[in-house]
Amino acid sequence: GAISFVPGGSVTYAYDLREAIDNIFMKFNFNRIEWWAYADNPAIRGYDAFIKRYGGSRVGYLHQNVKLLDGKVHDSIIYEVMRENYIAHRKGAK
Repeated sequence: GAISFVPGGSVTYAYDLREAIDNIFMKFNFNRIEWWAYADNPAIRGYDAFIKRYGGSRVGYLHQNVKLLDGKVHDSIIYEVMRENYIAHRKGAK
């Protein structure tokens, strides 16, 4: 898992996460990665941009699946990126 506690996000965190994902596919040869995010998380815009850029997709939407410390029930979105798509889009993204 990866989590940032910097309000408003962090450019350093984003670069480090991108490097970690690159290592997962290029160095360790994983076939796919997936992650879940709360639908009302402001980072969703960044996740959507990432999957668009690297050939990933939203593969699921879970309604009211988790109750957080705010006392509210939240939806979640499931994302995935496959290695072959990542590599193909990585070459064109540079």
